Amino acid sequence: MSSDPIIKKLEEKINNRILNMNQNFNLKTSGEKRTSKGNYVVDIYSYIIDEAIKNTNSDLKFYTSETSLPEKEKIRIPKIDMSEEYIINNNLKFEDKNDGYKCSYDGFLLSKDKIEIFFEFKAFVENTMWKRCLFDASMIKQLYPEDSIYCMCMLESQMGNTKNGEVIREIGIKNHSLTFYMENLNLLPQMQIFILMDGQRKINKDIADLKFTKEVNIQKVAKTYNFFLNFLS
Repeated sequence: MSSDPIIKKLEEKINNRILNMNQNFNLKTSGEKRTSKGNYVVDIYSYIIDEAIKNTNSDLKFYTSETSLPEKEKIRIPKIDMSEEYIINNNLKFEDKNDGYKCSYDGFLLSKDKIEIFFEFKAFVENTMWKRCLFDASMIKQLYPEDSIYCMCMLESQMGNTKNGEVIREIGIKNHSLTFYMENLNLLPQMQIFILMDGQRKINKDIADLKFTKEVNIQKVAKTYNFFLNFLS
């Protein structure tokens, strides 16, 4: 079956969801807007992933929260445990046994044996956020006991390079340099990065505002969908 009708359906569904986000934008506080936009990003990528699962009859399960994971997988989420010596030397007192850095992921694609893909869903990613995402990705490589993929899913980029006002790279050279360094030290798992909209994010032109709304690029939707279709087949 040709994927073209599926891609068109996804494009229409995603753009309708963006329009719905725009219509509610001015009714919310700043915090509510950030949370709402984050939820929309999860919904938009869920359309793509769920469609790929349906069309491959895959038995993999897609989760969009850690709380809904099976218990045996929850306890395998990467977490950094400090040594007793470090705790004593730094005079640390814990309020809770779960204190410390626990990696936070936004979604999971599970087979019966393991988490196949860890997801990060972002409306946009900028330079500082990129570093944190690379760190969380490295924890999968170092602390998760299986080979898995780290998948970063965005609407827009805020870390590209421009020339004469034109975007020449969606992910900048400095960001690629960090990634190369960590890959060269074998610190990163396989990574996939998807960006559905063209251009760079403009700080003073929030796409959730109806005045600055943008539609997704259908070729980028197709690329994203086809990755999951091939992965699940």
